Amino acid sequence: MSDTNSDQQEPSIEDILASIRQIISEDGNESLDQKGAAPPSEKEESSAELVDRSSEASEEVRVGGVSDDILVLTDVIDEQEPVTGSSPEVKPHENIGLGDEKLISDGVERISAATMSGLTTALATDPAVGDGSKTLEQLVKDVLQPILKQWLEENLPEIVDRIVREEVERIAARVK
Repeated sequence: MSDTNSDQQEPSIEDILASIRQIISEDGNESLDQKGAAPPSEKEESSAELVDRSSEASEEVRVGGVSDDILVLTDVIDEQEPVTGSSPEVKPHENIGLGDEKLISDGVERISAATMSGLTTALATDPAVGDGSKTLEQLVKDVLQPILKQWLEENLPEIVDRIVREEVERIAARVK
């Protein structure tokens, strides 16, 4: 029962949209009146005023339970000259060194260098396996060739016979 009372008190979406349109049109008329009455001022609307206007519109939308994900763009912003000198100067990256301090000892450095050297050498060589004269592809071919030969000898006659029989039956069916 309380749900029906709250539903009756809340304005409909159409009412909310109508009030937003009315506010927008009033703001548009005021800006038109200002433009006609006096030359445009150099001072733009402050960000505080924009935030106030935005929060008022958001409150109106929230009262009706409508999501404030919908954004209506009403203010026309003229393109301005690019702002210069407002950003802080970027200093070039300074090399922050540790001086003479080392993070690792000499022994660890030598072991790491030897390991990296061995890894580089291993990556630079051919991917030969076995005795070093054959690649992995060649080994796979050598292993699969006898297996494939045996399978073909056992199954190829049956496959050819079945395919030929199906083709002959299909041709005979067309002739009839």
